[in-house]
Amino acid sequence: MSIKEKNSKLKFYWDYFVIAGIFLILHLFMQTDYWDDIVTCSALAKNNFDLIKYMDNVYYSWSSRILVQAVGIIIGYFPNILWKIMDVLFVLLLYHSINKIICFYTPLLSEESAKKYSLFLALSFLCFPYCLMASAGWITTTTVYTWCFALSFYGISVLLSASKGNKLPFYNYLFFGLALLYAANFDIMSIVLLLIWIVLFLMSAKNKSFYILYVEGLFAILLNLILFLACPGNMNRMKYDGIYHGTSDFVELTFLGHLRVGINSTFYHFVSIPNTALFLCCLVLVFCTLAKTKNTFVRLLSFVPFAIDLFWTGYMFVFYTLKNRQLTYIYPDDDFIVGSQPEQYCAMFSATIMILVILYLMAYLTDFSKLSLQLIWILVLFGLLPQIAVGFTTTASASVIRTSSFFYFALILCCSILVRSCHLLKNRLCFILLSITGSAGAIVSLLQTIRHIMVYG
Repeated sequence: MSIKEKNSKLKFYWDYFVIAGIFLILHLFMQTDYWDDIVTCSALAKNNFDLIKYMDNVYYSWSSRILVQAVGIIIGYFPNILWKIMDVLFVLLLYHSINKIICFYTPLLSEESAKKYSLFLALSFLCFPYCLMASAGWITTTTVYTWCFALSFYGISVLLSASKGNKLPFYNYLFFGLALLYAANFDIMSIVLLLIWIVLFLMSAKNKSFYILYVEGLFAILLNLILFLACPGNMNRMKYDGIYHGTSDFVELTFLGHLRVGINSTFYHFVSIPNTALFLCCLVLVFCTLAKTKNTFVRLLSFVPFAIDLFWTGYMFVFYTLKNRQLTYIYPDDDFIVGSQPEQYCAMFSATIMILVILYLMAYLTDFSKLSLQLIWILVLFGLLPQIAVGFTTTASASVIRTSSFFYFALILCCSILVRSCHLLKNRLCFILLSITGSAGAIVSLLQTIRHIMVYG
């Protein structure tokens, strides 16, 4: 390969270098000596390096995530430079796998167009506030969330690639199985992956490679699901969290009450912080609709999610930030001590309307085609299901913030697929406006992460 060809290839992957550079710099200043990382980093030495005995105790008293936690404990024992390097690599794998899935559903022919869409994806990806991955400590949270996300998306991208008849090297089959085995050890991820596996089987082309990978992945998912359902530690943790977080009466909530906790916790998170991920998604829907149709009703409808987002963000800023009230996305209490009953039900209604409109617009913009169904399963199964499910657990107050990352990545995927399928960036004005919005979102999210590092490490 000539030097010119090498330079051309490097330019083609410029976004990978930018993301790697940004996360390398951030990781240099991250510390792993607070919150749950204190336990994670010292567990191996404190238990006389008897990892099997320790994980057996974890399984019976705390959680079914024995593989994920074992990896975290081993990584935590070594100097944190090991975790920093590995975490940056997993961030790159996550970005790469998301890119592969987007390219599978919306392939591009023009290299020039590919550069624009790479810019949009990179900015969208950077809109994710990575400080969420420190909510229980950097090592503890990333080994569960970042790494499981990366390996889940990797598994999905490989299975989709196989459905196109692409030949895969032998080592891919081995790595694929190990990746799914690890990713599905994250309890809620095992349920999400099982549902996605069912959808992919129904909607994908079949061949020998697909069947081999599908069965291999299904085995890993079902094995972890059985482990999750049979684990006595999960119930013990629910009882402990109920006492520790003062949510012992959580089980007394009605079905509607649990829905309210799950929906409002997520919705309030996305409108109470300067959150540009949801804002960018709403803006994309408006631009795509205006570019796609002249139907007045649909055009007006496209402004509904945008208006809801603006209204509630303004409301949260005035009535919570300025008045120094506790943000209800942390935990919407059953007795409405934090937020009034009318406010929370209005928020729940607004969130429901927003999601229904978004789902309809995604289907409309993709002509109610097979691609519409793909977008719907991404948003519903990967984005919404975990958020609703968390409302049915006593760990809601502890895990709702980091669980919102499911919805973030669902938004990133859906937005990027929509922008490409509607060829939105061919319009110079749309390209400029989305680039400015995406850049602002990336800066805001990076500043949040930098602030977290400065305050906690």
